[in-house]
Amino acid sequence: MVSPTEGIVFHNRLTHTHEVAQIGRRIAERLTADEEGLRNARRLGGIDPDVVETAALVHDLVHIQDRFRAMSYGNEHETSYLRTYAC
Repeated sequence: MVSPTEGIVFHNRLTHTHEVAQIGRRIAERLTADEEGLRNARRLGGIDPDVVETAALVHDLVHIQDRFRAMSYGNEHETSYLRTYAC
């Protein structure tokens, strides 16, 4: 992560995803850092920092899929239009 005091902050979809993964992992590790946290985590079904980090890394896939779907629908419509009126 980049500190606001370091000057120019570069932020895009990739850096956002990595930041979310880092934050998620840290939260999971802190929640399970002591015996009380471990007991509470087990009571709730468990918290695995690897699983939390993985979920965070893929959390934007739905948005990416929606963008590609929208682009493919647009291209499909345009192709259909060209086939109908250009021939």
